Amino acid sequence: MCDHVSLLLCVFRYYLATAADDNVVRVWDLRKQKQVTGIELGEGVSVSSARFDKSGVYLGIASTDVRVIQAKTWDTVKVLNDHSAHVTDVCFGVDAKYIASTSMDRTMKLYGAEAMDVE
Repeated sequence: MCDHVSLLLCVFRYYLATAADDNVVRVWDLRKQKQVTGIELGEGVSVSSARFDKSGVYLGIASTDVRVIQAKTWDTVKVLNDHSAHVTDVCFGVDAKYIASTSMDRTMKLYGAEAMDVE
């Protein structure tokens, strides 16, 4: 049980992503009304933002870094850790070809198509 709980909600079609202070992003299927997966981020990691791209192929998670999750398998396909402080937000561009992130280090990073080249 968490001492302090903050709730983050991100909805895409029938998926709902939630995060609390337990270092886990949970993805729920609203049609089946059950949890699909839990993405563990590690001890002491606090989630600031989670967003699906427009097509629903990827889920971006802003925390100590930017993590890109493939929504079909729920595997991490990219970790972008160019910020020197906690990442506050993440957003996908058109067709997930770009990712923008902001951070407590007072910078915004824009990652191009090469950042989304996944194997």
